[in-house]
Amino acid sequence: MKKFFIVFLFFLSQNLFSQEIILFKRWNTEVALPNAEWFKSDSGKILKDKIDREFYLFRRKPIVDSQGIIVIPCIGIIFNAYSDSINVINYMFHLERSRQARYDTMYCVIDNKTSNFLKLRMAIGKKIGYYDNDKRLHIVYRIFITRGKIGIQVICDATEEVFEKIKNEFEKFISNIRLKS
Repeated sequence: MKKFFIVFLFFLSQNLFSQEIILFKRWNTEVALPNAEWFKSDSGKILKDKIDREFYLFRRKPIVDSQGIIVIPCIGIIFNAYSDSINVINYMFHLERSRQARYDTMYCVIDNKTSNFLKLRMAIGKKIGYYDNDKRLHIVYRIFITRGKIGIQVICDATEEVFEKIKNEFEKFISNIRLKS
């Protein structure tokens, strides 16, 4: 019986702690979902405009906050293809300039020297806040990554209360982004 219980615990732990690895072949990028609570919400959407890009969305199983509101944390990843090589600072400013909405709060700038979870060399990010239509504060990690002619934007979004509960899941996702050669 003891042997059965140990084997059972082993298989249970493999299922609970396994990460789903997703490879975006076209973009030579691999991500790992933080845990089994996360799932891919959309297949790739190719957005037609002046630049070639694709958008993917990941959602977490809902969390009920202290006010009884159901919150669904999200992670979006957007790949942009450019005709010329782009550096991460120009990429970030290009995307910031083209945004129409304004963020209410900027908490800090994140890079591979100031954070323990953003490990990529050509990456920079922000921890920012905004208020939704119901006047709830959202906290967002917005990460910009470049490699050659490819720009990658990662957006991790949750309400303030839920963000504090799952911040480590967002950081795990960001730290597990792999750029393949």
